[in-house]
Amino acid sequence: MESLYHIYKRRGYTRRDFLTSALLLSTALGLSSSLLPKVVKALEVKPKPVVIWLEFQDCAGCTESFIRSTSILPTDVLLDYLSLEYHKTLMSPSGFYAEESKREAMEKHKGKYVLVVEGSVSPKDKGVYCTVAGKSNVDTGCASSHHLWWKEPPSQLCGGGYAIAH
Repeated sequence: MESLYHIYKRRGYTRRDFLTSALLLSTALGLSSSLLPKVVKALEVKPKPVVIWLEFQDCAGCTESFIRSTSILPTDVLLDYLSLEYHKTLMSPSGFYAEESKREAMEKHKGKYVLVVEGSVSPKDKGVYCTVAGKSNVDTGCASSHHLWWKEPPSQLCGGGYAIAH
């Protein structure tokens, strides 16, 4: 898989454009300016980030806003900047095949994917009020985030609270 730097070069952007983007990304993430060299290095050598995007109790408004964006085309983001491995609204497979795709992506990229959760997690009664493929959102969230590094321990989510993946 190509790194972001290689994608920039292929699209005709200059080194200065790339460095400006790295700076903007660092700023948006609230990182110290002392970390900029590490961010640049990571963007130069690491492959595109793998994303698994779950939808729980939501109206799909985040997805709708994203796919209707005109400041940056969603096709550019999805084809050049991210490797979106699972998103039930944006992917072709449905039902069993979509769930199988998610399972395979989580297994293949174990501990190396960005988990996006759109919507709220309803932990009451172990999450039975929001189920997909016969699994509660609490069970799905715990299974999907099991191998991620957490700012808060995953037991807070799996125990009925909330946690934020870093």
